[in-house]
Amino acid sequence: CILLEELRNNCETIRQSLPEIIEWAKESDFKDLQANGYWTYVKIVEKFIDLVEDSIRNENSKPFDHKLVKVSRVLLVYLDTVCKTREAAEIDFNFNTKKLFAPFPEYLTKYFNDYFAEDHWSDVQTIYGHFSCFWLCRSLSFLLNIFTLLTAIVSKFPESLCALWDRDYRGKTLLETMRNANTDFPFSMWAITEWRIHTKLLVPLFNIGSGLRTSTVFIPRQKTWIIPEWSKGRVQRKYFAEYQSRGKGVRCRLLQHRTKSQNDTLVLHMHGGGFITQSPDSHEMYLRHWASNISGVPILSVDYTLNVKYPIALQEVLDVYLWCVSGNPNVKKLLGFNPTKIVLCGDSAGGLLGITLCAVLHDIRKIYERNHENVNLLFPSSFVGIYTTFNFHHLTPSLLLSLIEPVVATGPLLACAGLYTLGVRYDEDFAELEKEFENKEIPDSSISGLWLSKSRAFHKLMEVARKISRSVFGQKSAWYRCDIEKFEQRLAHIFRIAQHPYINAMNTDLIESLENMSVFLITSHYDVLLDNNVEFAKTWKGEITLDVVDGLSHGFLHWCFLSREAQKASDICLKRLQQAIGFY
Repeated sequence: CILLEELRNNCETIRQSLPEIIEWAKESDFKDLQANGYWTYVKIVEKFIDLVEDSIRNENSKPFDHKLVKVSRVLLVYLDTVCKTREAAEIDFNFNTKKLFAPFPEYLTKYFNDYFAEDHWSDVQTIYGHFSCFWLCRSLSFLLNIFTLLTAIVSKFPESLCALWDRDYRGKTLLETMRNANTDFPFSMWAITEWRIHTKLLVPLFNIGSGLRTSTVFIPRQKTWIIPEWSKGRVQRKYFAEYQSRGKGVRCRLLQHRTKSQNDTLVLHMHGGGFITQSPDSHEMYLRHWASNISGVPILSVDYTLNVKYPIALQEVLDVYLWCVSGNPNVKKLLGFNPTKIVLCGDSAGGLLGITLCAVLHDIRKIYERNHENVNLLFPSSFVGIYTTFNFHHLTPSLLLSLIEPVVATGPLLACAGLYTLGVRYDEDFAELEKEFENKEIPDSSISGLWLSKSRAFHKLMEVARKISRSVFGQKSAWYRCDIEKFEQRLAHIFRIAQHPYINAMNTDLIESLENMSVFLITSHYDVLLDNNVEFAKTWKGEITLDVVDGLSHGFLHWCFLSREAQKASDICLKRLQQAIGFY
């Protein structure tokens, strides 16, 4: 009775707050599209109320599920965090409203720190173990529950086999895994789609009879335009040989229908995976379907180097792009034509590489103009971004979903940020770097934002995690598992790098210079990066389309042949790609 009363009180508190959150949501919408992190919270609450009503309705046949009380506690914390994020949000002077982006106030850091203290752990792990992904559509919720179950089992095998029948243990193990995440695990679970049984058997089987020709090609590296490390500025021109004569070059996968392309268009694709995992091969599950429905327009998917810091991957994408537009006879030999139109396409991290490539190309064009040279550089006509990240260093309402998201949780997000900006994976990797910025003053603006937003919260997680004698696979300590002062200093260094215009796609110079390029964004209501896409759409000066699908999470393309809803979302992506190519 006491727990039931607590549940009623918690639900009433949440209910009373919803009208104000809905007002914030309406104020933050892009045009008439009701989609942002505030709406996400409202939708999650609605799903939770359905769970409560179902439990009450079935009380005669089975006992009331008291674990729902713990879920309500988490949603209360979620609510309070949403409200405090709103208080800290930046002002959008163009519309005289508040943005979805917010720096992080210290008082909220303390709040997180208090909440995630020892006796509150069970509240979060209850969601992971008993109600994981309850906000998603049934098909994807089922698939992700299987995936997270496998993650829990693999994490401490064979002891963790009890996760099969013990949901409390499953939730606890998943929580430990996410708060200890580094580039080894759980990312190795994401790489299941790289297994040959998937890439060589299932992918061709699902796309049998598509009339596609697929091949692996190696694009030669150019040495004229070099992207230096972040501290040395923007792209630089080197007066050396144009292309390397040795080495295999950048590996790519070429997918092309046997029907000849009618308009000399090329789709240049960059896959996602947090810069840590995945390849074009594992993304062919949907790429083959797309390639067979764009009238012979080829898709060239770049297999950029993984597990390396900026700018290595971006340099490889630039090299591939410049070769494709170079007029080299080998381009026509490979594609059957020299492209007169290029559409960039990418999901998640690949989307960031695509849009920041535009910033590099813009700077190359400016260098040509400054030297009074003819600008014959073909610029991308369109960008199709799927659940893309545009900004590394701000807190947003949708990002708060990472507190209960069982796959794209905050631990993995921290791992991705540390790797791409600094190339750090483990605590020991920062040893040399810390000597460089020890006692170095960092501007206040560079230490506010997304990752610092969870610094003390996740520091409490890390303090608890250090007490665990055996971590996943005996892995080394993640870089963010250190004392709080050192952690904040590390974040400050990451934030400073994350503001580089080739990493932060929200920089004003890029947005104002590319208004002639059409942009198509596709994301979901339950994507932790939803607000990134909404704010980008609101800021973009040119033609832009934003689609937000329901019931799906970040990475839905990987499930498109197992989930009807994910397949429909993939079809929307295909439709936008066709539109970008110029079908209608």
